[in-house]
Amino acid sequence: MGNEVALKLEDIGIKGKIFCLSMQRSGTSSVGDFLEQWGYRRAGHPLSRSKNWTKHWLNGNYDAIFQDQVFRDHDVFEDDPWWCPDFFKYVFHKVPDSRFILLTRDSDAWFKSMISHSNGFSLGITDIHAKIYRREDDLLWLQKNIKGFNGAAAQAMTVFDKASHYKSAYERHTNEVKAFFGSFAPDALFVGQLNNPEIWGEISEWLALPKKDGIKLNVHTHKTRREFTKDDLLARRG
Repeated sequence: MGNEVALKLEDIGIKGKIFCLSMQRSGTSSVGDFLEQWGYRRAGHPLSRSKNWTKHWLNGNYDAIFQDQVFRDHDVFEDDPWWCPDFFKYVFHKVPDSRFILLTRDSDAWFKSMISHSNGFSLGITDIHAKIYRREDDLLWLQKNIKGFNGAAAQAMTVFDKASHYKSAYERHTNEVKAFFGSFAPDALFVGQLNNPEIWGEISEWLALPKKDGIKLNVHTHKTRREFTKDDLLARRG
């Protein structure tokens, strides 16, 4: 941000923080990229991973997250663990007067993005992935029946063959977030479609962000990956 003075969330009337509740592959990095342009201190996946925040979530050690000075020093939080199942409810009560952003997309498009990201395998550390997507029984079977299986390793479960399960998990998360905030704090949640070309302007208006020159209103993009095929699975197992 050069020599610019970082803005404070208090300047736009937010005493808490801003959390992106979008599931992975649904604009999480885009939200961080967008808000960071105003000078807000953003914590995304690299920082969360370095601090083991999602592992703390898995172990139920929430205090290790919220008492972390890094958490206290940042304004905007995107990616895991914030979209992990039901965690948004705890965050809502733990960090009052915060704002929450949920970007959604067509579940088929989302699932295709999941497949392309990790070539048909689970994203991230396997035991965490299994908990998030409610595949604990699959994880237990693999641990009992596959010699040397390591649940703490990355990308150790297949995803490509469970479209219905994953799309249901995606849609369930969206519905649960909407229902919760609809009951407790409708004004604290922004819901929008990732493919809406006006989405960033709408978020800007909702947050009452100050006018600023040079703001980029584009969705974060990843490098193009070729289409996943079953040959990839055979090669992975070989």
